[in-house]
Amino acid sequence: MVWGLEEPTGTGICFPDGEYPGWKDQLEIYFRTEMPEEEKARIGARFPQNYVTHVSRKFEREVGSTYYSDKDIVLDPLLPHECPGEYRAERTMKELGALIDGHGVYVSEPLKDIIEALEPGVHFYWPMRMTGPKGVEYPVRYYGMQVRRFFHSFRPELSEPGSWREAPNQSTPRYTARGDTKAVYAGLAISEAEVAGAHIWRERHLQRPNLLISDTLQAEIKKAGLKVWKHNRMKSV
Repeated sequence: MVWGLEEPTGTGICFPDGEYPGWKDQLEIYFRTEMPEEEKARIGARFPQNYVTHVSRKFEREVGSTYYSDKDIVLDPLLPHECPGEYRAERTMKELGALIDGHGVYVSEPLKDIIEALEPGVHFYWPMRMTGPKGVEYPVRYYGMQVRRFFHSFRPELSEPGSWREAPNQSTPRYTARGDTKAVYAGLAISEAEVAGAHIWRERHLQRPNLLISDTLQAEIKKAGLKVWKHNRMKSV
């Protein structure tokens, strides 16, 4: 069984308003003082903001995939200096969710431990300080997470009619659910053979939901009492 996670649409414990203190500054310094000219040329970066935009694409896209500007640019793995070290919420919150939306996703240490126990060494993590308006760190340790499993497991032809729509004028198919209700998600077909053995992944062609988890991971999250994004069962075929 597969579950689709719905990205938070409003502010709350899984998507607090905030900023990344010093992150863009450290990227700009690297661009101006250390970045090789051949790398700037490869990604078409004439200005620091071009580099910031390139890095921003890395968090949720597949390593080795390409995007188009004036040429196909290959996304390389995140480098240590490209990872933000702090997310500072605009207002004090009593608690934060175990799964937070941001540059990639941020996971609490308990959730990271569960994921690593199920599929060790698959995904990329880095330490992430989650702080309040005055820079006070929340007591639970967090990590940035770049999901590194990607599948093309969505089967529109086996899904329930009316449960999805296709984006027009795309070079590759792009699908999205027609809503975030249980009924809609239950009609979206996912190939069990394609995702066998995986526990958290992103879909290459399904944009909503894009982050999916296995029944095993969902059960472990529930058992641990962790608060994550809204999620619904999907159709397994």
